[in-house]
Amino acid sequence: MLARAIAVGIWLIEGGNMTREETEAFYVSKEWRRKKKAILRRDHYQCQLCKRYGRLTEAKIVHHKLELAEYPELALDDDNLISVCRACHNKLHPEKAEATNKYRYRKHEDRYSGERMA
Repeated sequence: MLARAIAVGIWLIEGGNMTREETEAFYVSKEWRRKKKAILRRDHYQCQLCKRYGRLTEAKIVHHKLELAEYPELALDDDNLISVCRACHNKLHPEKAEATNKYRYRKHEDRYSGERMA
């Protein structure tokens, strides 16, 4: 289902939404790494959401305004990408922040209980 157009340097998805595997493959692609660097440089490595409120915060994450899985055709579109800090990205994706925090909590519990989680 996922086809890579090397000459154009973009990902083409046939039939709509991307699967989790396709999304993960995209985020490790050379095209994404290049685009991410370009967007961070464009935004001067500053969180664009914090900047709206007069705060200067370092950005290390590039966020898709319209979800990658739902709009794969906009995966590398500059107008759909914005540099954000981790705190703002967690606000934009509370479900992902919650999952990450649960993982960290469980990992912390394992360390002190002496048990391994499956």
